[in-house]
Amino acid sequence: MEHLPGPCKIKIPRLRNPLVGPHSYDGSAFLTYPERNRWEIRTTTKRIDFTCCGIRPSVEQAVGNALTNSVLESLVEQDGQGKEFLNSSCLENIIGPWSFDFAVHHWAQDVNQFLLWGEHLNKCLLESRAIVLRILTNNHRAIDPPIFLGIALLAEYLTAALKSIYIVRSMLRSDPSLAHKLPSNQTPEQLSPPISQTWRVFGTADCGWPIWQLMLQHDWCPHDAARFDHQVRDVGVLWYYASLEPPQVLKNHSQCSPEECLGMQTEKEHYPIAHWRDDCTCVMMDEHAESVNAILESGSLPLVDHAWKDDKSVVEILVVPEEQKPDFVAISHVWSDGLGNPKDSVLNTCVFTSICKIVDQLPKSPSQLTTPFWIETICLPLRPEAIKKIAFKKLRDPYDRAQHVLVIDSYLRTTQSRGLSPLEIFARVSCTSWTQRLWTFQEGRLGTRMEKFTRLPASPAHYIELSILCGYSASKIQESPGFQDSDTFDNVGVLREALSSRLVSYKADEAVCLANLMAMDIKPIYDAKDEVRMRVFWSQIPKVPAGMAFSRAPRKLLFAGYRWAPATLLGFLPPNRWAGDPKIFYKLTAYPTSNGLLSECPGFLFSDRLVKADIAARDSSYNGVFDTETRQLLFRVNDLAVWYACTLLEGWAEGRGDPKGYQSLALILPTALGTQARNDSVNDGFQKRSTQSGECLSACKSL
Repeated sequence: MEHLPGPCKIKIPRLRNPLVGPHSYDGSAFLTYPERNRWEIRTTTKRIDFTCCGIRPSVEQAVGNALTNSVLESLVEQDGQGKEFLNSSCLENIIGPWSFDFAVHHWAQDVNQFLLWGEHLNKCLLESRAIVLRILTNNHRAIDPPIFLGIALLAEYLTAALKSIYIVRSMLRSDPSLAHKLPSNQTPEQLSPPISQTWRVFGTADCGWPIWQLMLQHDWCPHDAARFDHQVRDVGVLWYYASLEPPQVLKNHSQCSPEECLGMQTEKEHYPIAHWRDDCTCVMMDEHAESVNAILESGSLPLVDHAWKDDKSVVEILVVPEEQKPDFVAISHVWSDGLGNPKDSVLNTCVFTSICKIVDQLPKSPSQLTTPFWIETICLPLRPEAIKKIAFKKLRDPYDRAQHVLVIDSYLRTTQSRGLSPLEIFARVSCTSWTQRLWTFQEGRLGTRMEKFTRLPASPAHYIELSILCGYSASKIQESPGFQDSDTFDNVGVLREALSSRLVSYKADEAVCLANLMAMDIKPIYDAKDEVRMRVFWSQIPKVPAGMAFSRAPRKLLFAGYRWAPATLLGFLPPNRWAGDPKIFYKLTAYPTSNGLLSECPGFLFSDRLVKADIAARDSSYNGVFDTETRQLLFRVNDLAVWYACTLLEGWAEGRGDPKGYQSLALILPTALGTQARNDSVNDGFQKRSTQSGECLSACKSL
């Protein structure tokens, strides 16, 4: 693992991969290595076994040593105790020149031979991956997680090298100094690089699992560790993040879980109003609530301006309307860092002065000696309620219209950036609590103007750098089918994907923030009681993904007509569990109504006779329809010679009750069974087709 790039100060120990087994590589083809050494690999659906001349060697011998030595020179070193291990620090010096030399010289005249070689190397990597992931899936007793981690890191590096070779070959035609080395009939399309294969299959075969364990052992909050574990696909990238100093180490994370960070939650009664330095004892600044309220009542946006004394202390604090100084800065911060105030609209003097100094260092209009700024602690009044509502309706405006958005985060403030690489600074930004709060997503997104760029890796190790840069998600989202990036979200499913790892200090604020992101009228939501705000939010969305009818979100609303709706958009949950089949996840063809979710789906409407004959009057669900032992219902559609089996899963009938006189039992499906990909098998004369999850419900007979 020594070849991996890392931060300036690595906070977790590098794992040394021991050299295991007596076998050395003989220099022949990797794919036949086990056969030449009389190794038998037997795989079944449940296990994989290795034997060698009647002796069971470790799995690492079959994969690790062969994969390493089939491509590289020996990387074996000894530690102080004489134990041999693999040291990969010289890997880049070997692979970099070798890959470029190979692409330019050795196969310059025969593209077909080049493609055959590339295909062979890719097969070696895929075969290694298949063996390792199957072993991890079957929980084989020979597993040594750190060594499998090393195999995955080596394979990722070699995959990046292989891609670089293909890219260089494809670029030769556009380089006048190298184009003559290629045959005239070669086209870049012939050299499309192979598709990367992930070594992280979550929940079943994850080579990055040991890194997640290391993060927990080195003071990472379980929620932060789980966030990177879910979002990062490359093992090498996960290693880089784990090597950084964890954020918020002074917070108490003993009660945190992968689903929620309690250490960053704050109570209004015990809110810690922060000083800029821990040893500061200054007093609070003067309050300017009357001026703020007057500007809000006039329909303008209040801003905080200042004047300096000669000693660079603030001599005067002014509250001005936006029209007076339109070039201003909007401040974005995490509430739990202590820059808020739940009782009064003021900050500690040291905090206010420090913010003024930072703001004045940003580029500004030549006509302005100082730059005003907007911060909700001062510019969003706590009272009276009527003025507070006016301010809440303008929450988008400061970040949408500001010349700059300044992020103040406690983790970054305590980081000395001098001497750090740009990559480490960028990675530290991704680690901050600011990137994980619900309100800051809107603030960062509205204040961001993203420019697209591309960069060709200079070495295979740069796949880590590119992954960190491209994986930045503080204010952007991953592209989805049919989604046009904008300042608002029309598809609540896309919005949910962007917010899955975010948290909010006060649960009732979620609906207000979501309404802002979707450019809704927040007044009905703000005026509603805390416990019904999410219902009002869902009621204001004109269209939702059709898959919401099949949502298996763990928490649903309990209001009649909205039992289909998730109670929150936050939290880790696979998209297919949150909104059903991926084929209909982004299709906005369902309509929330006060009577339920209106959507057109294929399905089956069961006979009244079937339902009434099997449901006892005392039952509160449709359980009587299903066989008590198998929990199945067998049925046939009209006179077709096709039988269907419906298996009852967990708690589907909870809270629904018996069908009324005008209702019947129905089964709806995401897509019609006849259009599904066939995976037929025959058993006892019956042809078995693919299955899919559906939803049982009460349906009006008129349907």
